[in-house]
Amino acid sequence: MLRHERALRGLDEEIHDHIERETRDNIDRGLSPDEARRQAMVTFGNVALAKEDTRSVWAWVWAEQFLQDVRYALRTHLGNPAFALVVILTLAVAIGMNTAVFSMFNAVVLRPLGYPNAERLVWLSTISHEGEQGIVTGPDFTDWRNQAGSFEQMVAYGYSDYTFVSPRGASRVRAARVTEDFWNLSGAKPVAGRLPLREELGAVLLSSSLADRWFAGDPDVIGRTVTLDGRQATIVGILPQHFRFQLPGSPFPGFRPRDVDVYQQVRVSSQRGNGPVQLLSVVGRLKVGATLERARAEIEAIRARVAQAYPSPLNDQRVLRIVNVHDQLIGRTGLALRVLLGAVVFVLLIACANVANLHLARASVRTREIAVRMSVGASRGRVLRQLLVESLVLALLGGAAGLLIARLGVAAILRIDRYAIPRLTEATLDGRVLAFVVGMSLLTALAFGLAPIFTLWKTDPHEALKNANRAMSPGTSSVRAVLAAAEVALALILLIGAGLMAKSAYRMYDYTPGFEPERVLTAKVVFGGPGYANPQQSLAFATTLMDRVRREPGVEATSISTHGFMLSGGVDVEGDPVRTPEELGQRPPILVNATSAGLKRVMGLHLLRGRWFTDGEAAAVLNDSLARREMSGRDPIGRRIKVTETGPWLTIVGVVADLKYSQLDAPADPEVYVPYTRIENGLFAFTALILTANDPISLAPTLRKVMSDIDNTQVPDDVMSLEQGLAESIAPRRLNLFMFTTFAAAAIFVAMIGVYGIMAYSVSQRGYEIGIRMALGAQRRNVVSMVVSQGMQVTFAGITAGVAGALALTQFMKSLLYEVQPSDPLTFAVLTIGLGTTAFVACCIPALQAAFIDPAVTLRCE
Repeated sequence: MLRHERALRGLDEEIHDHIERETRDNIDRGLSPDEARRQAMVTFGNVALAKEDTRSVWAWVWAEQFLQDVRYALRTHLGNPAFALVVILTLAVAIGMNTAVFSMFNAVVLRPLGYPNAERLVWLSTISHEGEQGIVTGPDFTDWRNQAGSFEQMVAYGYSDYTFVSPRGASRVRAARVTEDFWNLSGAKPVAGRLPLREELGAVLLSSSLADRWFAGDPDVIGRTVTLDGRQATIVGILPQHFRFQLPGSPFPGFRPRDVDVYQQVRVSSQRGNGPVQLLSVVGRLKVGATLERARAEIEAIRARVAQAYPSPLNDQRVLRIVNVHDQLIGRTGLALRVLLGAVVFVLLIACANVANLHLARASVRTREIAVRMSVGASRGRVLRQLLVESLVLALLGGAAGLLIARLGVAAILRIDRYAIPRLTEATLDGRVLAFVVGMSLLTALAFGLAPIFTLWKTDPHEALKNANRAMSPGTSSVRAVLAAAEVALALILLIGAGLMAKSAYRMYDYTPGFEPERVLTAKVVFGGPGYANPQQSLAFATTLMDRVRREPGVEATSISTHGFMLSGGVDVEGDPVRTPEELGQRPPILVNATSAGLKRVMGLHLLRGRWFTDGEAAAVLNDSLARREMSGRDPIGRRIKVTETGPWLTIVGVVADLKYSQLDAPADPEVYVPYTRIENGLFAFTALILTANDPISLAPTLRKVMSDIDNTQVPDDVMSLEQGLAESIAPRRLNLFMFTTFAAAAIFVAMIGVYGIMAYSVSQRGYEIGIRMALGAQRRNVVSMVVSQGMQVTFAGITAGVAGALALTQFMKSLLYEVQPSDPLTFAVLTIGLGTTAFVACCIPALQAAFIDPAVTLRCE
């Protein structure tokens, strides 16, 4: 194969040598030279046949013929570049979309975590009600780690956002606070420095990105001292660039995903008592052969012994939950990606149907060519292989172009929101993705290449040569109509799916009148370090910050909010029986929002009853959900409540409408608003809210400067408009909507091209018939009606199948929708009518062309 030409020359020389020797022998026997050569040729036999027989022994004939087919296919496509370009671009878009989604699916669902024996990692937590993320207390963790025999290692961790101060300045960083066994469980090996010693609690390791960003990769950074929230820490190592923290995120509200910058080793207290309790996330690695059931039984036995030794009604309400870490990490994302993968496969099927239609149209003009090839001796199998190779060449070129589109698509998705889906940042075009592209190209080559092949397979060479100028058979037109109807059906399914998700988004963004998040700037402030140990210091900082910002130009109102930072099991209403811990544990917690008098103006809160409190007033305001839950139909105005056991009594002065301003795709939480100056333990964190007259982001530098002037160790975090924050709260849904809409748009475009194409081709092939009809008196409106009715028959068949398919398949999207049913009749009706109208327009264009056919010219040409 590698020395093909040389081998052929050697074969020619050998055959020539045989014939020359035989010729000389014949001359020696007395024959004339001409007769001697003739006899030698007769003796040797058919030279061409000898070459073929010889090549069949020492060469891969099929490979040689395949290369010939490839060369012929390339010449054929170069001779018809418009057709080839349309097919390649159509396949490139479809394969590119499929590859982009598969690369995400591969990174998130298929690829195992980058930790040793990741399949044996499990997530352990306790929950009190359905939907809770789950936490573990410090004493429970130490008991489980020390007593459970099913685990090799067990690790507790948590997240903290620190103010990181180095000689270069201050910044907010995400820190993972881990116990000492994390390094063995994750297989972490620093590229510089070392891992912390087992009891070394003041040591930190930096991520590669933070080391590059703050220290320009300087290896001398090892051993330097930095400040984390006012406390000294020593840098002992730098982790490699490929290392990522791949454990599930924080269970607490308001947690915003981001890359971990700092790794800090911590110790977990095992003391049980009435003091502060550490709330942790826990992951363990099962021993070889251990099962989830065995581990669950061991932990339950430990919990039973602890409950007997330390009775606690709250612990009795919590249920143990143990699941695979990978499943906990991706959550519902796996289902969403499977739905997206199924949707984008529909786009590929539509593209294949459209390309098959193009091939069928092209096959009608190649009938004579195929007939000639078969007449001169080509077998049907040989012609079949040639046609398949032509399809394969187009599919591979489309796949190569699709790979480029996929790379650009993944980059665009990461730019839109790299944290919308867990592990999305790990999406790359690796070997599995490349194999997917090759396999997809081969399948598409078969999918769109077989339709014209089956049509041409039945070609009778004699009939084809006699009727070379006639149109294709009615059977071919039927095949093209079925393909066009299938395109319409698949496009409608995608369109309805996108419509349901769009309606969900509309319901999420249905803000309360007066709420204008696009004008509100938000920034998180988290206190840390000994400087804010006194509660009055945090309250004084918040008051000073709001007063100074309020005086800045362009600021209309300011407030603070602890929404998501403070929780309570319930409120005590004066005069009502005091609820037991068991009763409190049976209900989801309420949010305690320590805020100021300016919140009503900033957030556009709508009062249902009463009024808003003033700063410093011993008062509280309930939202409607909490009022209905706690007051049981009684008028809450004037009643007194406590939000904490040791807190002051507060008089309810108002009730406001529910408002979603932290997570759009969840119902409003029961919430009580109280003056922040009435919080006895001060503030450990809050969100600054600033209502602006113009673009809120333009005020961000001012906010940073004011905070720095008050305390240069305080740095605002997550500075953004409230509108952006709300959008990020539904980032996975927004990404799903964006991709579904893109798929649906591509599907409709390709499907309408298919409908237009079949009608235009039908008109071109039926020109003789239409000419006769018009010559016999048919009016133009009759011709238009005939063509449009035929096109709409195809469309209606596709719409009927599409509606049935959508009713069945959208049920799998139920968990991806918000306040919308999968069979929403309005969405189905509007989008079905819209698609039918679009198809009607696509049919009208060739119908109008048919109406202006000149019968005399058509009949004369025919």
